[in-house]
Formats: sequence, structure tokens, C-alpha cells
Amino acid sequence: MQNTPPKILDTAKYLPILLDRHFPVHDPYLEHLHEPDPEPGQVLHYHDTLELGLCREGSGLFIIQHQTLPFGPGDLSVIIPGVPHIARSNRQDISRWHFIDIDVNQLFMLENPDIRLIEQQAFILRFTRPAGFSGIISRSRQSPRMAGLVMQLIQELKDRDAYALPAVRAIISLLFVEIVRYADRIQYNMPINRPDQKTVAEIMPAILYISRHYDQELTIPDLAGRCRMSVSAFRRRFHQVFALSPADYLYQVRIRMAKTLLRQNQLSITEIAGQVGYPTLSSFNRHFRKYVDQSPTEYQRAQIALFGQDIR
Repeated sequence: MQNTPPKILDTAKYLPILLDRHFPVHDPYLEHLHEPDPEPGQVLHYHDTLELGLCREGSGLFIIQHQTLPFGPGDLSVIIPGVPHIARSNRQDISRWHFIDIDVNQLFMLENPDIRLIEQQAFILRFTRPAGFSGIISRSRQSPRMAGLVMQLIQELKDRDAYALPAVRAIISLLFVEIVRYADRIQYNMPINRPDQKTVAEIMPAILYISRHYDQELTIPDLAGRCRMSVSAFRRRFHQVFALSPADYLYQVRIRMAKTLLRQNQLSITEIAGQVGYPTLSSFNRHFRKYVDQSPTEYQRAQIALFGQDIR
């Protein structure tokens, strides 16, 4: 049964996912990993199934509802049914993904009152409602088990033997527990006063444009024009959604992407500065310290100290 979509979905595209009711879990990219387009369309999409993603390589940005979230190798995406989203790869670093579609109700038989499975705990319901956790879990913030469980799940879907369904159900149960633990650890809660979804939809053209061109010089009048607004109205609506100015939002997107690239530890800091839109290393260092309270070098060293040399 399709979730009742929030207002923002009036401008998002519904993409139905057809799953086998006897085996309601599917990864269409087992043999050929999905490569999100660096230039995606202007419209977000949503499903009535849960989507789990594992980034195997590359980097880019995910827009989930109105959040713009960077990703890199080893990162996980969690998209609750009915939540609008779109992924884009960096032009210089095309990403490749597994995306796993799950019909949670069917898999755990939540609608059958005669079934009493351990999985029918309250936390399972957190993966069927739009207020549940949707977002990116970076490799550096995962529990040690989380990515391993996703890889086990992918292997079960590849093998698909006579015992695959109970194995898949058990792995997803454990994975859900780890995701809920993570959400509780970061104290994830949907804000009581969520942004007005009509306002979000009005500024979505600017959000999408920033996600594709954050590495270029952008002007507020141009972004306002893409939303067919005056500059003053655009600034006002943008602040209503993010409690930030458009310029501060752009800088935060750049710095978050820079943090992802720094964790990969594959490019020099000068190269990263250029990739995220800073023409000079001094301006990059200044903004990075403003938003992270560390220099890029200090941040990268701290990440390596915490998570080892392979911190992707």
C-alpha cells in the first residue's frame, strides 16, 4: 500500500518498485553497479518501498527531502518509503552503487496479526513511516557491523538458495537494529516544526542547481531567478527552510563535500579545494575553519587517527 505523500511530493515523481511478494527484497544492480548521473533531472523521485544503498566507489551528493548530503566509498544511504530523493555523482569521480529495495511490510508480515515474529518490534515500524531515519551514514560513523551486514545481504541476494529468505530476513533485522542504534546515537528526530513543504518545493530548483554546480561561481540573483522569485523573496524563503542564508548553505555544501574527500585521503588539499569550488587555498582554509573549527589538515589527521589510513 503506497504511503500518503507529503506536499513536497506534488513536485516529485513516483517510481513504482515491483517486488516478488514471496521474496520482497531485490538489488537490480548485482551484476552492474548503478552510476548516478552527474547531471540528474530537475525532479526528485520516491518509492513505496525502503531503499538501502551502498556506495562502492566514487563520490557525490544525495538530496534527501531538502537535505544535501555528500557521500563517498563505503557510505550507506537509507531512504524511508515516500521520501523524495535523488543522487548525483561528482563529475570528476563517478560513483557506483548497490541499491536494495525492500517491502518491509511484506518481508516481516507486519499486516498479519497472527504472526508473532521477534522482528515485529517497534523499531521495525521506524522503517515504514516517513518520520523514520532517512539519510547518509558515512563509513567513519558506522558501527563495525553495519557495512558487513550489507555485504552479507548482497551475497545472499546473489546466491539466492533455498535458505535465502530467512537469511535475508535475519540480516535485515540486524541491520535495522544497527541503523536505529545509529539514529539514537546521533539523536535523530524529525523536527517538531518541519519546514513548510510548499516553501521547500518553491526553492527546490535552487537546491538542485547548487547540488550540480556547487564547485562553480554562483550568484544569488541567478538562484532566485531559477525559482522565479525576487532576490528578497528567495532569501526569505531559503531562511525559512534552512535557517541559513543561500550563501552560507552553499558554503556548507562545499565544506561537507570537502570533508568527504578528505576522509578518502586520495587527493591533495589543494586539489580538494579546487574540486569543491574554491579558487584559492587560503579561502578554502578560511571557510573550512569557520564551519569545522579545524584546518583541513587537522581534520584529515584526526580522521586518520580515529579510523586508520583507510578512512573512506
